[in-house]
Amino acid sequence: MKKYLFPLFLISATAFGQINPIPTVKPKIENDQALNFKPIKGFYLTASVGDSWESPITNNRKDETVSPTLGPITYERVSEKRVSGAGSIEAGLGYNFEKNLRVELTYLYKAKSANSEISSGTVFYSGGEITFNGTTEITGKLNKHSVLANLYYDIPTKSRWVPFIGAGLGLARINSTDMLYDYDIVYSNGNRVVGSRTEPGGIGNALAYQTKLGINYMISKKTSVLLTGNYFHINRINLGGGTVYEGFNVFGAKVGFIYRFSKNTPI
Repeated sequence: MKKYLFPLFLISATAFGQINPIPTVKPKIENDQALNFKPIKGFYLTASVGDSWESPITNNRKDETVSPTLGPITYERVSEKRVSGAGSIEAGLGYNFEKNLRVELTYLYKAKSANSEISSGTVFYSGGEITFNGTTEITGKLNKHSVLANLYYDIPTKSRWVPFIGAGLGLARINSTDMLYDYDIVYSNGNRVVGSRTEPGGIGNALAYQTKLGINYMISKKTSVLLTGNYFHINRINLGGGTVYEGFNVFGAKVGFIYRFSKNTPI
């Protein structure tokens, strides 16, 4: 029996040696070096969403009316209005130049609700003047629409992470709804007035600008996601009807994306 087993073992070993081993399949990993940021000349689309935080808004207002006891009077009031709620959206079209520069034309929308106000002022009448101060609960909204031309510089790196800095200049349009004020006012002559009034809304235009600091993460040469922080300012604006806001100072943060249209760039 043994003399038959040995030849069979040799035949099996020879046949096993002729079988090709299963080839090793290496997963295809895109080379990071190929995705290093390089200025890609051409147009791109960008959009981002986030939230913003505003400093109290200084509101100067002057009203003239007739008092049953004082006759014709003039109110000059300075107040600090606090706002809250809602977020911001920015979207637009950009163009990449060489040397890490790009420009964007974007539309920016911010919506906020007014909720409280601290005010002080003076009432002028024929016999003299009376000062006052008080607190007010407010119901109303301030909607901000802006169109901005922005310039960015992308800082070259040897990774998918690309920091950038930028600044923009443009025009802002503010649309205020009617404001309902529930006030509690104390006058220097000892009188106290508790009541409510409606201040008509208005529309005004003013110069606006912003600065940005952020970072892009390049998913591919055409697509990237971004995280950005910004400071946004609107100059003094008159909404009509005696309402003048001395300016808006807004700090915000947004997440978004960039999609490049370059025909010669692989996805």
